[in-house]
Parts: sequence; structure tokens; C-alpha cells
Amino acid sequence: LKNTFLLKKDEGLYPQQLSELEKLIREEKDAAARSMLHSYAGELYLQYYRGRQYQISQRTEIEQETPEDINLWTADLFINKIWEHLLASIAEKETLQSTPAEHYQKAMVTGEDSRRFRPTLYDFLCHRVIDLLPGKDTAQDTLGAEAFAEAQAFALSPVQKAQNSNGIQLGIYKDLISFHLQDTTPDALLMTDLERLSFACQACSLEQKDSLYGNALQRLALKYEGNPLEVEILAEQATLLQQKASFYPVPPREEQRTLLNQALALCQKGIQKHPDYERIGLLKELVAQIKQPYLRSNLPAYLYPGETFNASIQYTNLEAFYLKIYRLPDRLFMRWGQVKDENMPKCLIKEYDFCFPKDIVRQDSALKIEGLPAGNYLIETGSPTMKEPRTNIVTCTRIYPVIDRFSNTNGIHAYDWNSGKPIAHAKILVYGEKDVFIDSLKTNEDGYALYPKRQNDLLYFQIINAENPAGVAFEGSYILHQDLNPSSLTCRLITDRTIYRPGQTVYYKGYCWLATKDTLCARTGLEEKVTFYDANGQELASQEVRTNRYGTVSGSFVIPRNALNGTFVLKYG
Repeated sequence: LKNTFLLKKDEGLYPQQLSELEKLIREEKDAAARSMLHSYAGELYLQYYRGRQYQISQRTEIEQETPEDINLWTADLFINKIWEHLLASIAEKETLQSTPAEHYQKAMVTGEDSRRFRPTLYDFLCHRVIDLLPGKDTAQDTLGAEAFAEAQAFALSPVQKAQNSNGIQLGIYKDLISFHLQDTTPDALLMTDLERLSFACQACSLEQKDSLYGNALQRLALKYEGNPLEVEILAEQATLLQQKASFYPVPPREEQRTLLNQALALCQKGIQKHPDYERIGLLKELVAQIKQPYLRSNLPAYLYPGETFNASIQYTNLEAFYLKIYRLPDRLFMRWGQVKDENMPKCLIKEYDFCFPKDIVRQDSALKIEGLPAGNYLIETGSPTMKEPRTNIVTCTRIYPVIDRFSNTNGIHAYDWNSGKPIAHAKILVYGEKDVFIDSLKTNEDGYALYPKRQNDLLYFQIINAENPAGVAFEGSYILHQDLNPSSLTCRLITDRTIYRPGQTVYYKGYCWLATKDTLCARTGLEEKVTFYDANGQELASQEVRTNRYGTVSGSFVIPRNALNGTFVLKYG
């Protein structure tokens, strides 16, 4: 404990503390105490290595003897040293198996059920090896169907402790199961067996690994039926079903519903049969997770005044929810839906209530919401069964800003979101550090203005006019900007949303202009191609487009329903 405190206080003491620990190990005569020191040394070497992994990976391999100074060690030397200590910690098998773990309770961090499920020092140290052992740059064993065998058959199988982490861990599980097959009570044996099967499922690369794992759990469930320990198996079975319903590739909704209902049935079976089991909370927590109400709303960051818009809603385990729209102050300093003052005044102007059939599987719905006047709004979605509502802050404005960065000047454009027409005489509010108002200026007849950069001062621009009194503050060197050379042709593409699901339509609009240091003009009649790429960079579709008299283009693409998740790209030209 003293060493741990010193190292947290000063990481520079690692080499000295490790050297002293190596000396203690050499001098320690008691096998159990020496094993504990080996385990602690392996952990400290691992902590030191992980904290400096990048620097260590840059070192040149050493062909001669291992240097005494660990500041010269390469990654291989650290990994070998960690393995050496961790494996040495479980080498004195007979002594450790006969030593109750509680004899070293003061040196351990344990849970409430440790004495029951990991009763000996051998259990404790074996599980530390499993938790800490880092991988080596060697090919991992491909675990076969034998890794899922019944406990007694697995203990008798010729599992070789290959020199890779998978082989070592499987061999440790074999030794632990062989040891606990002799126990008079099955608690430690069952828990070790469940952990072994879970590890085998994670490390196995066979296509049928899920069915092998499921069959192994079913064998255990039949064996322990009626025993309170059955709860542990039911929890694993229910978790497996829940994961199958939720993890990629996500199955069809009807299959998800079947899997989740099967998981609930297993949990309820265990709760009814063994209500007083000490760890019955495992099943109750799973039931709560599966039945947890969920609601998420996805709204455009910007709305066009008066236009109906879609609110994309995802929900689970809800029968009813509401959507409330509050009007916020127009002069609100807001960046990307974030405001400094969370207690700003707001006025409820609209409220919608929706009812849907309650479903255990996540559902999607697109709600059409009546258009709003220009301004700032807080849109709140919630349900009586949820503690906290979801909130989105959106700006409703016709003005779309684009900021160009020149060497000493910010070029600021104001366009109409829909038509792309430049907005003349729009007012630009300039803010500096700590969101303090600095200055204001107006766009010219072409919807353009220049504002000098300030040294060491980050500027924000907010564009408004009489018809559009609210606007988001854009950073002068942030997202909607272009670094431009003299006489630079630019096209900016924007989409109706930032997040989409497979099968949905992506609507885009592009603005094309030619900018110089002092002027800019819309590029009309420009013919080009817009290409849509998937998450792997593969072309999905393309469209030929032509700019209108305001230099704008628009179109749409549909995301394939079988598309992989990831970042899709729209490219102009």
C-alpha cells in the first residue's frame, strides 16, 4: 500500500520501487508471500509500460543482454518481464491451493462474494493473471469446440498452455476447474466454469461459437436446475440473448422482440424460483435494463421559418410521450446548440402529445411539426415514465453563414438557406473572448463583408436582420470556413441533418462562388458532379448538377438499407 501511494504521488519512483520489489522477491522465503509479490510486481511493470507505451514503442530493439535501467527497455522486454512475474505468481500451485485467500485479505481488493467463489489464494492469483496478462506479438491460438466441453471432459482434455495469452488463459481455467472438481460445494466450480465459457466465446473464431456457448449454458442450466446457483446460469443465458438482440449485426425487429422476451422469461423464472438468493439482483437488473424506457429525438440544428420540419424520434418501452416547443430570447449567444446560461427565460408556445403501442424493441418515428417563425427555440421531448426530458436548442433563420479565412481578414457571407440568394445589409455581430460583444458591421449588396483578424483573439460572428432576429455564433476559425488563395473557386455542401439511418434520404444543397481578397461572385451555370461515398470510400451514386443564378445546387441520395454504419461522404467535383 505504501508503494502504491508513493507511485501515485510521484511516477518517477517506478524504477526505484521496482528494483526494491525485485530484491524483496529474491529474499522472501515464504512461497505464498513470494507469489503475492510476483503478482504485484507484474502489475507494476504493466502500469509503467502502459503509461509510457508510445515512447517505449519508438525504442530500437536490443540484441545484447537486458539492461539494468528499465528506461532503456523495449516493448518486448517489458512484456516478457510482466509474463515472467505473473506466471511465477501461480507456480507454487499446491501451496496456493491450500492457503485461504482471507489470510491475505489486507492486501486484496475483493467483492462481497469473493470468499465463496474464489476461496483460495490460488483462485485470487489465477484470476489476476487472467485479468492482467498482456498479449504478445505472436499468433493467438484458435480455440475449437473442445473449449466449450462439459467441465469434467474439459479438465481431462489435452489443453496445451501455448505461449500466447489465449493459450495461457485457457490452461489456467483448465487447472482451476480440475482443482474445484474436488470441492464439496459447487460454488467456485460453477463460477469458474461460467467464466471459462464466456472467455471461450470471446476468444473463439468459429462461426458457430454462439450456439456452442448457448448449448454449454443450457447443459449447466439442466445440471443445476432447482439449485439457487441456477440464478448465475440464467443471468448468463439472458445476457447472451440480450446481446444477440442488440449487437451488430442487429437482427430484424421481430427476431429482436423474440430474443428479448426470451431473456425476460429466463429472468422472471429465476426471480420466482429463488427470490432469496444473495445475487438475485443480477436478474432484477437485467429485467430493469430490458424494460428501461428510452427516448431520443433528432432534430435539425437549423429550421427555415414557416417550413414544416421532421422530428426523428427513437423510443423503447413507452406508450406516450410529449414534445414541447419553447421560445427563447433572440439575442442569445449560442454555439452549435449550446448556450452558457441554462436558466434563460423561455415561453411555452406549442405542445404535442403522442401515443404509440408499447414495444420492447426500439422503434423509429418521424413526426411532422408545424413551421415556426424566425427565432431561437428549445424543443423538449419526454414521457411521464422518464426522469429527465431530452432537450434540443435550434435556431430558425433564413440566413446561412459561411466564413472565409484570409491571412489577415475574415470574409463573411450571408445566404438564404433555401434559394442561396445573397442577403444584403444583414447585421453581423462580432464577439471576442469570454463572449464579450466587440463590434458590428453589415454585409454589402452581395451579402459579403470583411472583418480584420485580431492577434491572439478568437472571434465569433452572429448574422441577423429584422426578419431573422436570431442566429448562431460561428467561430472565425472554426467549422464553416475556407482557407482561400486569391481567385479561389469554392463550393460548400450542406445536408439537412448530421445523423442518418440506413434507408433514409440525404438532402443536400451546395453554394458555389468565386472569391478574391476583396470581392466574390456566385458561379452560375457551372456543371459538375456530386458523388456519394459509403463508409469504406466506395462510390454509391452520383448526380450531374448545374448551379442556378445564385450559384446553388441541390439534390438527394438514399442510403442503402444494408449499408454498414460509419461516416458517409458527399463530394462536389
